[in-house]
Amino acid sequence: MECVAEFSRLKYTDIPNRGLLATFSSEDASFELHVNLSKLQEVRLAKTKSRNADYDVYAARFVGEGEKVMLTAILHGSQQGVCEPEAITRFQELVSKYGEKFQVTL
Repeated sequence: MECVAEFSRLKYTDIPNRGLLATFSSEDASFELHVNLSKLQEVRLAKTKSRNADYDVYAARFVGEGEKVMLTAILHGSQQGVCEPEAITRFQELVSKYGEKFQVTL
């Protein structure tokens, strides 16, 4: 499933027998995304070249047990390959602070 939206709202819910759930949603709540943080083990931040065109792709992959990718979030702009400069700066700040791969502990 793909969605292009700004996820400006974030809340955490500790659900008995399931663990800590993060809920990301759009401002108007027309779309929600749930990630079970209790199963999250690692985050990978990657800048790669697009396979189909000449632009950079910025992706965050949330990895769980058995190297299974639980979620991939990609920076996306209004046009293919064009992202908000501030979003790219924030992505690069995350890489500088945490590295391209980091373990998640709760």
